[in-house]
Amino acid sequence: LIPFTVSNFRSFHEEQTLSMVATAGRARTHPENFIAPDAVGSAKFRLLKTAAIYGANASGKSNLVKAFQAMRRFVLESATRMNEGDPVRCAAPFRLASASKTKPSTFEITVIIAQVRCVYGFSVTSQRVEEEQLVVYPAATSKGQCWFHRKFDASTGKHQWEFSGPLETSGKAL
Repeated sequence: LIPFTVSNFRSFHEEQTLSMVATAGRARTHPENFIAPDAVGSAKFRLLKTAAIYGANASGKSNLVKAFQAMRRFVLESATRMNEGDPVRCAAPFRLASASKTKPSTFEITVIIAQVRCVYGFSVTSQRVEEEQLVVYPAATSKGQCWFHRKFDASTGKHQWEFSGPLETSGKAL
């Protein structure tokens, strides 16, 4: 995990990010607390092995965990248990601003899998997926490849899909 970002979800009105990137000073003083740069395919930054989340009561700690759970549930269920038109259960817009109630909840995560950086994110309302995409950065290049992108087209009432990379030939998500 590099960063996890969420916005318009429960108590998170504006975009909030949990980053596992180590600051320069800490990386020198406690090298045993970091993931080796070779494991992440880049010597440009070091990642923390662990992080602690603390704060006052009602500061959003539990909602951060719920945001992780909502993203996990969406990833596990969207391709297998959800059908077009089903309500999207992970949408939970910020309630204290009237304009937020109609805007999508947004989630994005960057992970490294086998030294390949992958950025996956989506925006959802309770009615539908507004947008979803996966961008992959192969180890040999720093340029991202968008493997799939879907966006809801309000004029047609349908999703438009684009596939590339290994998904281009199959024309569908794995």
